[in-house]
Amino acid sequence: MYQVLIFVACLAVGFGANNTNMSITINKPSPSPTATVSMMGQSSMTVAINTTLSTVFSMTSALSMSSSITSLAPYSTTAPRPSVTPTSKPPVPKPTPKPTYGDYSVKKNDKYCLLAKLAVSFNVTYYRNETEKEGNKTIQKNVKDFAIVGMPFKDVLTNESKCGDDDSTLVVSWTFYVFTMSFRKIKDENKASPGWEVTEVSLDISTQNNSHFPNAKDKLLTFKANGDNKTRVHQLSGNLNGSYLCDIEKDYPFNENGTMIVKHAQLQPFDVQNDKKREEMFGEANKCEAKDSKSSNGPSNIVPIAVGCALAGLVLIVLIAYIIGRRKSQRGYEKV
Repeated sequence: MYQVLIFVACLAVGFGANNTNMSITINKPSPSPTATVSMMGQSSMTVAINTTLSTVFSMTSALSMSSSITSLAPYSTTAPRPSVTPTSKPPVPKPTPKPTYGDYSVKKNDKYCLLAKLAVSFNVTYYRNETEKEGNKTIQKNVKDFAIVGMPFKDVLTNESKCGDDDSTLVVSWTFYVFTMSFRKIKDENKASPGWEVTEVSLDISTQNNSHFPNAKDKLLTFKANGDNKTRVHQLSGNLNGSYLCDIEKDYPFNENGTMIVKHAQLQPFDVQNDKKREEMFGEANKCEAKDSKSSNGPSNIVPIAVGCALAGLVLIVLIAYIIGRRKSQRGYEKV
């Protein structure tokens, strides 16, 4: 009801003038209240408002709701999405490459005195025992067989190696096997450049309980290669203060019943430069050739050439003898 009175007062102010008298009379008959406004002055106007109380409350509620809706309109009932920072995948670690050779370098007084990186295997021949029955008899035979042995890249011992001023020895041992490589400095004045070379290579094998050599006839097998033209191990050599490097697979025959196969070799048995980084300790490398030189490439080619020439000469002699004999026979027929 108070809102209606305020509304009527506003109308009176709007329509009033100077020296204007206004009276407001509120009649409250039943069932609907009536408000009468009288304005006296130069002009008179009576405003009668008949409205039910429910209508007033309805309008008031509508205005209140409209105001509430208007004030709430800018806000959203939907919760804002949280910002998601994309996570990068962790880098996949690269697999560690498998080693292609073993490092068997030797130290003396906490300093390297012999550098050796090798990938070596051995193809050896041996005899094993076999028994056969012939009727009621048991006969024992020695059967020739072969085995391939690779020198492991790790889990080996080199504590028996020795370093000297003029002679050094690399000894690599593992279960059932001992590999030895001997070096010496070259002091021959006839040599164009002094240096060092391998003088001997050997492999000792214990066959007892060794799965590579079942029923071996001998409990201990030894294979050696001396530094001669047949075995060619003297080709493993370097200049003074230098090293030897070869990444080409090469075969070095033992004196008998075996072969050493070298797939990688980097050697320096003397004058190691310990003041440098580990990978830079090797001196200037004497690199191997793709093919061995004629003077050291196993058996000489002179023998097969000589045999070929002899056979060619024999064929020529037979051909000449045949031609001469044929001519003589033709002359004999002419005389008759």
